[in-house]
Order: sequence, then C-alpha cells, then structure tokens
Amino acid sequence: MKWNIVCDSACDILTLKHMREDTMFSIAPIKVRLGDKEYSDDENLDVEGLIADMKVNKGPASSACPAPFEYADLFMKADNTICITITKQLSGCYNSAATAKEMVLEQHPEKKIHIVNSRATSGELILLAMKVNELINRDKTFEEVVNEIEQYNQGLQLTFCLSSYDALIKAGRMSPIVGSVASALKIKAIAIRTVQGEISVVGKVRGENAALNYMLKQMSEVKDLTKAKIIISHCHYEEGAKKMKTMLNEMGAYNVFILPTRGLCSYYTGEGGIIIAY
Repeated sequence: MKWNIVCDSACDILTLKHMREDTMFSIAPIKVRLGDKEYSDDENLDVEGLIADMKVNKGPASSACPAPFEYADLFMKADNTICITITKQLSGCYNSAATAKEMVLEQHPEKKIHIVNSRATSGELILLAMKVNELINRDKTFEEVVNEIEQYNQGLQLTFCLSSYDALIKAGRMSPIVGSVASALKIKAIAIRTVQGEISVVGKVRGENAALNYMLKQMSEVKDLTKAKIIISHCHYEEGAKKMKTMLNEMGAYNVFILPTRGLCSYYTGEGGIIIAY
C-alpha cells in the first residue's frame, strides 16, 4: 500500500469516502476503563453499552492511549504514513506514535512517516484526515502533503459543551464539589481548545438554548462560518446537533455534517455533550 492515513479513536469515524485504491484509513484504538471493565474503542465497540455503563459506574475511570507497537504495526502497512493524533497536551497518543515512528524507521529507513498533533479531538481529526485524503487524490508528494496539512491544521478551531462532569472529576481535572454544584444547577460549560491544545472554559450558561447560542456566537467571532467545513459530533444529543445545524444554515453556513461520538469522546463529553470542529 502506498498511503496510510492513521488516526487514534478520538476520531469519530471508521471510514473515509473517495479513497484511492492505493490508500487506506486506519484507527489505533484508545482504551476506556470503567471500574474493572476495559473497552477498546475500535469497530467492535458497543458504544451504547459503554454509555449505559458510564451512567452506573461508581468506581475509578480512565483512558489509555495505544501502545507504540500498535502504531508501529499500522505504520508498516504503507510506504507513506500520515498519523493524526488527539492533542498531545492531554494524551500520550502523540508520544506513543512518535516512539513507533522511530522503531519503524530504524528497521525501514525508506518509509516516510509524519505525525500531526491535532491539538484537538473528534471533528478536527476528521477534518484533518479528509484533507489528507484530498491532497493524496490530487497526487501531492509526501512532502507537499506534510506542508499543506500542517498549514491547514493552523486554521482549524474546536468548541464543545459538556453536560456531564463525571469523567473530568474522575480524571482529576475538576473538583468533585465544583462538579456536583455545576450538575445540580444544570450549568453547561462552554469550552474551546487553545492554540497549545489545552482546554479553556470560555463560558458557563444554564439551559440548552443558551448553550447553543453561546457556542454559535463564539464561533462566528472567530471565523467566517459561511466558508467553513463544520463537523458537529454529539453524544445522544441529535436534537441539539440538528438545532445547531439549522442555526448555522440560517446564517449561511451549509457545509455542515452531524455524527455521533464514538467511545472516547462519548466518555469525556457525557450523554448530551456536543463538539463542533470548524
């Protein structure tokens, strides 16, 4: 195989459309651990079962990135590999992939491997993978793909709204008291990913409509949405995703796609969570 587009499972799709015969799309699954259960976020994952277990789990919970050998196995499948990872500021996926790259090139220096730090999650990985595939279809060289995808990456943005704080509390990223109060008051935190790839809360509102309107206003202040490709990912929140799409359409943004979150993003956003990449 000439090309392999590799993502970790923070990317909420399993396939890409309009791929050439010499190109493949691969997912390195992240593991989600709830108590004594471990879920591999791959094509066999029962996402609905995971979400159900998230609701009742009272024990420890965490996630674990793919091991270097898992990435190395995927890098061996093609001459040219572009690997896109969840933000390295909040996950070990990038470092694991970088170790795998060294392992593979030590034995096969003729292979070409580039790792992209998305500085984000979910839809941004999808947009990056779609862009890589587009560049490959335009017969770009490996070096041209690397240069253009890194430039494209600089212009992407991500905003999201959490409906549950359980995962953040269990991961030690939020005080249990603060999380309990926010949940009791039905406060929705609106956050963005920073330039460095970290989480920054930009607003706290009460209620669904207020959250969607806040997100739309924040997005429109950052970019001309009428020219953007927009991906709305949701965890059991299709109604809200459709509302947001309608709001975007009404302001002239029509290149909008809706899809459900898979395992990892469902775990962190919680049921009712929404992530928008643009």
